[in-house]
Amino acid sequence: MIALVSCLRNIPVALTGDEITYFNIAQELANNGRFYHEGLPSMVSPVMPFIILVGTFFQPDESIIWIPKLIGFSFSLIGLNFLWRFLKAMAISDTNATCIVALTICNPVFIRFSASLYPDAIAFGLFWILIYMMTRIKKMKHLFIILLVAAMLVLTRYVFAVLLIPIVFVFYQNRQHLLKFAANKSNFIVYSVLITLTTIPLFLWTEYILSFTGERSTTISYFSRYEQDGLFGQIKTGLGFIKGEEVARVNGIPAFATVFLPITGFRSWFVSLAILIPIVIGWVLTWKQLLSKIIIISAFIILSGYVLAGTGFSRYWLGLIPIFIFGIFSFAKKMKFSDNKLYIATLIICSIYILNEIRLDILVIQRDW
Repeated sequence: MIALVSCLRNIPVALTGDEITYFNIAQELANNGRFYHEGLPSMVSPVMPFIILVGTFFQPDESIIWIPKLIGFSFSLIGLNFLWRFLKAMAISDTNATCIVALTICNPVFIRFSASLYPDAIAFGLFWILIYMMTRIKKMKHLFIILLVAAMLVLTRYVFAVLLIPIVFVFYQNRQHLLKFAANKSNFIVYSVLITLTTIPLFLWTEYILSFTGERSTTISYFSRYEQDGLFGQIKTGLGFIKGEEVARVNGIPAFATVFLPITGFRSWFVSLAILIPIVIGWVLTWKQLLSKIIIISAFIILSGYVLAGTGFSRYWLGLIPIFIFGIFSFAKKMKFSDNKLYIATLIICSIYILNEIRLDILVIQRDW
């Protein structure tokens, strides 16, 4: 509860970084009806600017920017609810499920970005809705919900398009249920129309992006970085071997430790690998379980997508934090850690996190409120 309250300290804080970009695009939409930034078309993912637009009643104003921030926070809470449902579907004990959710809530990255104008809170909620629905796919309506949420997720952050791979995997696993339901002609027609409707926003947005791609008439281009450094250069950047031109520090693997250690700007190959290796071992140990495969495949291809994109800010990994913790718990269980020991370790870690967040709460309130 204290951690959730700490999340709200960001509500009155002034906009920074990409938050300003999303806000300016929302203003351009409201004033001129176009998705522009600094007088040029933008290929920034559209969900956050539209949430700002709707949340400020189509009149973007920083005095009421707390409303879109609360919308993002609401998605975070929804994501936690579906995370809990998924953990229960995995038949994880109540103790371990509670620990995983608690460590997620108290995580510094969750607290920092769950109530901001960055799209990662929205993505967190949509991601765990999608993951949970993949466990429920028995009818065509579940297929429709999955595709609808997936489309919204892609328009929130483009890298999530790679989730088509686990979606296809789940569809294949449940093909008999879907084919049986689709055998009814009326059901097939209705859901074919609904499923087609979910893809229309993606096609329209893709057409919009392609309309100016290559003209160099955009303020932010995700393709220019490949023209400058090539795919191999982006992979090296994504892994953390070199620093990207648009950032102050290396990201990728050396930055992975900052997902768990509340030290701003901390970079370390040794510490990051010391955390990452047990996670991967934990994933391997649970690979035979179907639901484990869903989250492991999802995490792996999303991380691979970030590597190929040459990026890796800690906030991008927000939705994957529970999967990382799951890997650590699986590894700990293999090392003969009992549920009671994991519970005590969780209490200690969460207490450290919360004490640090209370310190930050005081600093932020003194500075920005």
